[in-house]
Amino acid sequence: MTLRLQTESPAEEDLFRGSSHEKVAGNMAQVIKTSNVNIIGLEGELGSGKSTILRFLQKRLKDEFTFINFDAERYHHGSTKKALIDIIHKGISQQCQKPVINWIN
Repeated sequence: MTLRLQTESPAEEDLFRGSSHEKVAGNMAQVIKTSNVNIIGLEGELGSGKSTILRFLQKRLKDEFTFINFDAERYHHGSTKKALIDIIHKGISQQCQKPVINWIN
């Protein structure tokens, strides 16, 4: 018997009937583009597709915004706060001409 572990990675396409993940990403994109938004929350169970929705959102807004991606799980053994500051600083230091969207997994 071989041990098979599931890998966690966002989907490239919405496999759900009705494209619910794409619809959520589209609604989030509209809010970001049309409102004076300071923060948006995306909540869901483990494996529910939050990272997939964020990937779809990033695809929709890539020409208008710069995204800085931070995976908190990667830094849970060290200083998460320092790692977050470093990632944000690195993203901003690239002298973006577009507004910056910061999202945390």
